[in-house]
Amino acid sequence: MKSTQNEWIPARIALASLVEVINPTDAVATLRTRLADGIISARAQVARGLGVAADAEALPTRFWRFIESERWDVGDFSAHVNRETWSAYDTELERLGVETLISRLRNTDDEVPLRASAMSAAGRPRSTKWEDWIAALALMAANGKISGSMTETKLLSDVNATLAEMDIEELPRATVQKAAVRVLQMFREEGI
Repeated sequence: MKSTQNEWIPARIALASLVEVINPTDAVATLRTRLADGIISARAQVARGLGVAADAEALPTRFWRFIESERWDVGDFSAHVNRETWSAYDTELERLGVETLISRLRNTDDEVPLRASAMSAAGRPRSTKWEDWIAALALMAANGKISGSMTETKLLSDVNATLAEMDIEELPRATVQKAAVRVLQMFREEGI
């Protein structure tokens, strides 16, 4: 069953889901553009200076055109609009908009689950911590903190530090090592 327009997901889950389809930098840019154009709706649990009447209100599209600070991991964003600072905390995105975007990128009309499959390729239960690891990786990429010249050890150390900042437990090295190698390979292939 398709999601309804009233369902919301945290910004970090939206970004992590999109990163499964496109690279982290493009994922952030794509979400920002679609939010600014009103294709995907967003709301903040707490909003300041946005002219919204109450908390958990929809964020105006022009907010996204002036983003200066973004923390996808916790859903905190700020913008400077008309000499005023606007802030949104604990931001959530409309699930249907994100699912539709991912379906189009995958070129399919099938419903796209926003959570990874329950089993890993090795047949073990998939860790639910992967979404946090991917979100931390996407956040680092969006902030220019990943480059193809990094060592695998440095990348894993930096991802773990980002997870620690979010008060999230790191994944075992053996679990993420192949993914880290592939991320660095992709960055090198792109010349980043």
